[in-house]
Amino acid sequence: MIAWRSLETRLTLWYSVVLFLGYGIFGIALWVAVRLAVSSAADDLLVDRLEKLVGVVASDADGPEEVEEELAEYVMALPESHLARVRNAAGERVFPDEDSEDFGEHASGFQTVEWEGASYRVLTREIAILGQSFEVRLASSLQSLAVVRQRLAGALFLAAPLALALSSLGGVFIARRALSPLDRMAETAAGITVGSLASRIDVPPTRDSLERLARTINQMLERLETSVRRIEQFSADASHELRTPLAVIRTTAELALRHGRREDDYRADLEDIHGQAVRLSDLVEVLLALSREGIEGSAVAFSSIDLLDLAKDACRDFEKEARAKGLALWLEGPGHAVPVEGNDASLRRMIASLLENALAHTRHGGIRVTVRDGETPELSVVDTGEGIPEEALGKIFDRFYRVDPSRSRSTGGHGLGLAIARQIATLHGAELTAESRLGEGARFTVRFRSKKEGS
Repeated sequence: MIAWRSLETRLTLWYSVVLFLGYGIFGIALWVAVRLAVSSAADDLLVDRLEKLVGVVASDADGPEEVEEELAEYVMALPESHLARVRNAAGERVFPDEDSEDFGEHASGFQTVEWEGASYRVLTREIAILGQSFEVRLASSLQSLAVVRQRLAGALFLAAPLALALSSLGGVFIARRALSPLDRMAETAAGITVGSLASRIDVPPTRDSLERLARTINQMLERLETSVRRIEQFSADASHELRTPLAVIRTTAELALRHGRREDDYRADLEDIHGQAVRLSDLVEVLLALSREGIEGSAVAFSSIDLLDLAKDACRDFEKEARAKGLALWLEGPGHAVPVEGNDASLRRMIASLLENALAHTRHGGIRVTVRDGETPELSVVDTGEGIPEEALGKIFDRFYRVDPSRSRSTGGHGLGLAIARQIATLHGAELTAESRLGEGARFTVRFRSKKEGS
C-alpha cells in the first residue's frame, strides 16, 4: 500500500515533476531551435541564390539590352524556379510570363506564406544590374521543416511516457537512497532501551541536516544515559542509607517484644529507636530537599539579599553547638551590606550545610566564616579540622560520598550536605570550591556572579 503522505512518496513525486518539467522545457526549446535553424537555413539559401544570380547575370550580359534575357534564363535554371518571379522597373514580368500561377504580392524582405496547403519562405528584393533595376522574388519550400517538426513531435511524444517512467523510478531510487540513513537511525533508535543507552547512532559524514540530526540524537542519548545513571546511583545510595536505620529500628523493636525486659532496657531500646527515627527523618528531609531543588530550581524566586545578614543568622544558629563542642565560631565581613541576587531559604540552607560539615569534621580550634564584598561577592567557611585527602577533593560534592564512612555514619552524617550546597550554588549561578590539605583543615568558598552579570 502506498503511503501518499510519506516523505519517500513526496520526494519521488517532487523529483518526477521537476524532471518531467525539465523534459518539457527541453522539448519546447528543441522544437523552437530546430524551427529557427531550418528557417535560418532557408533564408541563407535564398540570399545565396540571389547573390549568385546578380553576379552571374552581370558577368554574362554583353550589354543592358541582354540583361533581361540573361536574367530570365538564369532564374529558369534555379531550383524551385516555378516559385520565382522577376519584374523590371516598369512593372512588367521578366519571368515567368503573365499567365503562370502566382501566390500574390509581398513586401520587400523575408516572408513566410501558405500556398496550396504548403509553406514557403519568400525573399523579395530590389536589385540593379548594369544600370537596370529589377524586383526579384525567390522562394523555397518549407516542407522539410514540416517533416522535421512532425518527426520531432512524434519522437518527443513517444519519449514522454518513457521519460515519466524513468523519472519516477529515478525518484524512488534517489528518495530511498537519501532516506536510507534515516531508516538506519530509526532501526538503531528502536533498539535502544534503558538498559542499552550506551548505544549510539552512526553519524553519516554528509555535512547536512542528516548529520546534524544524528549528532543531536547522540547528544540526547548521552544526556539520558547520564541522567539514568545518576538516578540509578541515587536510588541505590538512597535505599542503602534508608535500609540501615530501618533495620536497626526493626531489630530493636523485635528484640524488645520477644523477651520480657526491665524498664531501663525498654527505655534504652526506645532511645535507640528514637535516634534512628530522627536520623531517618533527617535523611528523608534531605532527600526531599534535593528533589525539590532539582525539579523546582528553575522556578525559585530571586530577590536582592544581604549575604552578610545571612551569614550572621547562620553563625547565631550554630553558636551553641560550636560552644558545646569546645569550638570557636568567628564571623568576618565588611561594615556594610553585601547584596546578592538569590533565594533566601535556599542560601540559608547552603550556608547551614557548609557549617554542619565544618562542625562534623573539626575536633579542636574553630570555624571562621568570611564574607567579602566586591565585583564578585564571596562567602568562605574555613575550619581547623582533619582536612580532606587530595584524592577525595573531586568527590566530596557527590551525593552520599564520605571521606571516612564509618566516622561519618557514627556522627549522623548522610554524605548529602555538600551535594546540597553545590546544587544550591549552581542554582544561583555561583561556584562552590574546596581547598584542603590533610591535617590542616579545609576551606569552602562560594563565589557569586559578578554584579554586572547579575544585573
